[in-house]
Amino acid sequence: MIEKNIAKIKKLPSRELGFWGESLAIEFLISEGHKIIDRNWYNSNLGELDIISEHNNQIVFTEVKTRRNIKTGQPFEAVTVSKYHQIYKLGQSWKKMHKINQVSRIDIIGITILDKIKIKYQPNFIAYKYY
Repeated sequence: MIEKNIAKIKKLPSRELGFWGESLAIEFLISEGHKIIDRNWYNSNLGELDIISEHNNQIVFTEVKTRRNIKTGQPFEAVTVSKYHQIYKLGQSWKKMHKINQVSRIDIIGITILDKIKIKYQPNFIAYKYY
């Protein structure tokens, strides 16, 4: 069903495309055994966490990058060292606010919408500098 709507999905404005990608990522994470705790958690000083879930007794902060083309690079390439540190700080802020001491990790989901939709999942993502 989704594959038939690729042309419509590609035409979505950026913000709506991002929200669509996050929704698809949530479906994927649930299929992988994640329990979704929160979505689009916002801290006015630090930014936003896309998805917060629990998986294997860990709190997981998942960043979702959705691309309708790869002219500007693959989705994972958008998660720079700076972005990684921002996600880490946001995660610590979320844990402090919710009084959670559980082990946490950062996962990345990259979604590309070319001739078909592809989801790439990287649990326990480590930020790389791209040279």
